[in-house]
Amino acid sequence: MYRLKTRLARHGLTEKALAAEIGVSRDTLWRQLSGKSRLKEPVKRAIEAALEKRLIPAAGIWETDVQVDGWIMEKNGIEVECGARPALRLLSRTLEVDAEVEAIADPKPGVAIAPSLQQKEEYMLSTRECLTREEMKFFNLPRDPFDEDPDQPWMGPRQKAIAQRIWRATFRHEILALVGEVGSGKTTLLRQFLAQVQGDRRVQLISPATFDRAGLTEGGIATSICRALAPGEPIPSAMEDRSARVHELLQQAGASNLHPVLILDEAHDLPTEAFIALKRVWDTSDLYKLIGVILVGQGNSLLALKAGIQTRDLGVKLTKDFRIRELAQRTRLVYLEPMSAEEIQQYVTYRFTDAQADAATVFDSKAWEALASTRSLAYPLALNNYAVLAMRKAYKLSDPQVSAEHVARATS
Repeated sequence: MYRLKTRLARHGLTEKALAAEIGVSRDTLWRQLSGKSRLKEPVKRAIEAALEKRLIPAAGIWETDVQVDGWIMEKNGIEVECGARPALRLLSRTLEVDAEVEAIADPKPGVAIAPSLQQKEEYMLSTRECLTREEMKFFNLPRDPFDEDPDQPWMGPRQKAIAQRIWRATFRHEILALVGEVGSGKTTLLRQFLAQVQGDRRVQLISPATFDRAGLTEGGIATSICRALAPGEPIPSAMEDRSARVHELLQQAGASNLHPVLILDEAHDLPTEAFIALKRVWDTSDLYKLIGVILVGQGNSLLALKAGIQTRDLGVKLTKDFRIRELAQRTRLVYLEPMSAEEIQQYVTYRFTDAQADAATVFDSKAWEALASTRSLAYPLALNNYAVLAMRKAYKLSDPQVSAEHVARATS
């Protein structure tokens, strides 16, 4: 897959919008960028021109990342067929966790520790699984339903409600923390929000440029606000002057009915000092709030909140670390919980419909119940792997439909 896709996502530009701008259909662009068909030179030049127009760096966008089983991909202009590798199996192990001396965040003396607890939980350790050509042909599928198109994400009622909360937090200048397990859909929701506000002159997106969130400081946060609200203007070197300039810029934004929103992904890695700085920036006005703050980070409400054991857990940091209690008490904490049995069926059905196929012809009714039994890990990325491995089991046994037995074998 070309690194262009990652660059587009980072800057909130969808493939649909890019296709319209360069004058090709969304499907044509998606197929070329996904390696399903050869990427033509006129399209490449048009894409580079479109990125340059939007001030998005184009360097390295045609480099390719490693792809997975059975796909035709293009590397340096040459189509290469990736042979199927042995599937990395789902590994299930029991974790015996003792939280008696487990500190949270960056542990220091005086931090409250959760009580001792033995917690058993199964985890899936697996790389991304994809259907091979032979498997797709066996199930009469035009393409892999779980090779997701980022422009067509699944949004159930719960996901739509959370997206609306993010939208409201932006315009109400609230602090919202979106917390979920790896693969639970946090990035999808964030991308949807970024796409929604793209071109909305009422909203000014702010995001620190530093990749290492653990090294983010008060100065870094102030710098990102200055760059976003006063682009091209020299940034004061003295912290006192920089803080005063942030206050001025936020006041000016409020007077012009502009809604700045500070977005911090990977927020589970933020140091305590950064959380304290965020609260101070958010509370910079005595009369009313001038900026929204959206935190996005990893967390497992089923395990970490009950046991207080995960160190890289945004939810635990906000609810257990007394040093950031002023921020926590003003934060709306939103968890992306595992999908219900009904949502699992809706999700898989949607993925098949998007691939112009019928999930009911591949999975029988008992298979849905079996997939629902994996609810402790019922998140989109994990479900993709479960479903693909179950289909692979059926394929190897030449069974026309995936049954509960196939699902059980795939997850054991």
